[in-house]
Amino acid sequence: MAVGLGGFAVERAAAQNAGTPPTWAAPFKRVCGGFPLGISAGDVNLDGLPDIAVVQTQKQLSAGDPRTSAPAQVLIYKNTGSWGVPSNGLSAGPHWTVTLPDAIDPVLIPLHVELVDVNDDNYPDVLVSVGAAEDPTDPPAGYAPGLYYFRFIPALQVFATDPVYYATAVPISRFRVADMNGDQLPDVVAATDGRAYDYSNSDSVRIFYHVADPQAASPFHPEEALLHVDPNNDEANMPTNTCVVGNFHRRGGIPGGTADIVTDSMPILSNNGNASGQFPTFTIYPQTFCSGQSISIDHDMTAGNFRFMNVMTDIATISGINPEIRVFRSPILAGGTPVLSHDCLTDVYPISAFCGEYQPTIKLHGIANAMLNSGSYLDLAATGCDPYVAILLGKGNSKFQIDTNDAAYFVSAMPAADELFAEVAQVIAVDLNLDGKIDLVTSNHYDLNDPPYDGTISVIINTTP
Repeated sequence: MAVGLGGFAVERAAAQNAGTPPTWAAPFKRVCGGFPLGISAGDVNLDGLPDIAVVQTQKQLSAGDPRTSAPAQVLIYKNTGSWGVPSNGLSAGPHWTVTLPDAIDPVLIPLHVELVDVNDDNYPDVLVSVGAAEDPTDPPAGYAPGLYYFRFIPALQVFATDPVYYATAVPISRFRVADMNGDQLPDVVAATDGRAYDYSNSDSVRIFYHVADPQAASPFHPEEALLHVDPNNDEANMPTNTCVVGNFHRRGGIPGGTADIVTDSMPILSNNGNASGQFPTFTIYPQTFCSGQSISIDHDMTAGNFRFMNVMTDIATISGINPEIRVFRSPILAGGTPVLSHDCLTDVYPISAFCGEYQPTIKLHGIANAMLNSGSYLDLAATGCDPYVAILLGKGNSKFQIDTNDAAYFVSAMPAADELFAEVAQVIAVDLNLDGKIDLVTSNHYDLNDPPYDGTISVIINTTP
């Protein structure tokens, strides 16, 4: 599942034609309650159609705020295949529900979910990360951050109700799934700590390696690898909130896994392989940009081959207030110290000019990459300009095209009646109706306009000719 790994290829450096923005059908929504955050797609029942999972939390925004949910759950909406009328394409309510255990204190925040086949039976299982407590200065009784694994039971077509829990001393925000040690089994790479929630000043990446038996009842080693992102434990300059995996350091002859890691503070964690037969070791290469200024904490990251026919993985990030997208390129030449390339003027794409500057209540924006306009290059879709998703068209040379004066580059994630009251959180890109065009799904939170203030997911079908 690692992105961008493979043989060498020739980079096409010249700028390409980004084409015209994609077109979209009017969005439709599904009410899911509470505060939906992370979303994922996977074919749960192996019918060939991608289903949609969303994790919702119980978090209150302020004292007395009625927008809560109980309990924390993962809701999975079945793809019905009835896309002739788009709103019939997903089940009206969740077809599968995964409930997090009561032992999880209600102020904890499940942040991220992935549908992935953990036990090698072809059916996707559920992985959920539990993040920070509502009050970061006072961890509550029963505080249980970490990773939860709910296996799918094919014979019953349901998810197990007794998850396997992998504890972490600090919260997990987002995580990625990739083979990190070359055994062809999925490992979990998790960014831990996450900015303000700092109980032990431990900015780190934790890797849960898969055990040798893919169908083991407990499929991961408990915190087998702990990588401190900053050797000097410098909280201010090396936060970890999210990460991506891919080929960020070109080298030859590395045995075993070759997936590297980059966190939102932008160091490259270069995978040294596992020649000894043990788990890989990593070398940390801190990065500096913009005349030595540190890059501010970003909310989400996506990795892909933004340079046409180039095997190296590039990175795009989305920042928080008055959001902007930033693009970073991996080195092309092999060997030496890897350095990410980033121009602090031309590799930055502000998007807030279209919707005006604002300070969102939920500061958890999302970004995804896919070919959105039927072109040959990867494009970007990013939240943060409510109620819209910004579309940046790839040029095939790690540069992107967007016009913040042109509404064609911004697609509303909300039905018209909801546009004034919604905040769009996360976004994923997936071909829901199997027409060869990539659609968008977002998770959304609502203002205090209409009790019971339930959050939603929105589906935006791509209609590009």
